[in-house]
Amino acid sequence: MKKTDTFSFGPWKITTAKGAILKAGDVDRISAELELPSLPEMVFGDNILQIDHSAGFGIQFNAIDALKRVDNRHDLMKVAVAEEWQSKRQDSEYIQEVIKPFDWTFTTDYRGTLTGKNKMTMKVESTDERIDMEQLKVKEKIYFYEDVILFEDELADNGISKLNVKMRVMQGGFFLLLRFFMRVDGVLIRINDTRIYHKAGSSYMLREYSSKERKMEEILGLKVPITDPTELAQHLVLKNEIFERLSFPDGVDEKFGVEQSVQEIPLKTDNRKRGQDLTRIVLFQFVNTVEEMEKAVLVPQSLQDMSLSSSNGVVLEKSLFESFTVLRNIKNIVLTGHALDDENGNTPHTPFSDELLALTQTLQKLTGLANNLTAEYKEKFNLLF
Repeated sequence: MKKTDTFSFGPWKITTAKGAILKAGDVDRISAELELPSLPEMVFGDNILQIDHSAGFGIQFNAIDALKRVDNRHDLMKVAVAEEWQSKRQDSEYIQEVIKPFDWTFTTDYRGTLTGKNKMTMKVESTDERIDMEQLKVKEKIYFYEDVILFEDELADNGISKLNVKMRVMQGGFFLLLRFFMRVDGVLIRINDTRIYHKAGSSYMLREYSSKERKMEEILGLKVPITDPTELAQHLVLKNEIFERLSFPDGVDEKFGVEQSVQEIPLKTDNRKRGQDLTRIVLFQFVNTVEEMEKAVLVPQSLQDMSLSSSNGVVLEKSLFESFTVLRNIKNIVLTGHALDDENGNTPHTPFSDELLALTQTLQKLTGLANNLTAEYKEKFNLLF
């Protein structure tokens, strides 16, 4: 049975699906479509990890697209280790059987599938920027973690070929590792890694691909466990690297995934959509900006004797501390409907609180009116929905 889970944070939505391996009929069909003589023993065709942005673009990881990157014309393993191949594998009935014009180890350099509607996809370009791996080692609270296997083959007990994707979401962003791990016993170990990192508040992702391998006899001499990809990766020889920047589509705001002002919303957009976008933009920008202010001001009391040099046309209070408190309360009213209590346990009167409360109550009344109207109409005309 297929199981689907979702996790949302900010403008992002993560969808994971896990199901059974492909049935025989699907295996034959996909094998023919990909022009591969055979597929891995276990292909999880329903398994995916999808990252979607509210603006309509994203990136997905699935087994079929990964297998499209397998060479279906050449036996790359035999070419890569010709001498070892002849000496170590010549007595294996399985190897004799699978020597066909395709890469039977299912090595793939798959780096994900970009998704989007109406050309709303990320732009891929080379970059000199690198993922800060040291920063990723800093302990942060993990809000979401998932590990999804895409395919696996034991190469008829001659090793293993496996592709899986892991992802975690932290306060500062999200990180993903797509790993292809291959071990042909007595011959070669290969690891193809794709790492993707997005820093919260930025308008792009960093994607780094690396391909490493090493002869098995050299690995055995190091006395490291040959079943642990994480440990093995540190001892393999780098063969190829690709560094890319996946930039958000033009016009997508860094934090909220929509245009930053009404002027930037296309004129062809209908009025209803225009109004929805503007309302969402204003609320998101205000809430997120105040939250950034709260993170930056570690000691609010230090603002007591400071005055605001620029109020952007809005006069709140005389001191920065009072303005800080007012902004926090307005944000809380927007999110929860009530202000934060002061040090004495009293709820202070905040500028615009009356207006916000009145707007909230009006919308609640209008919502009730709409529900009642709908119910009466259905009852009168005996409509069943």
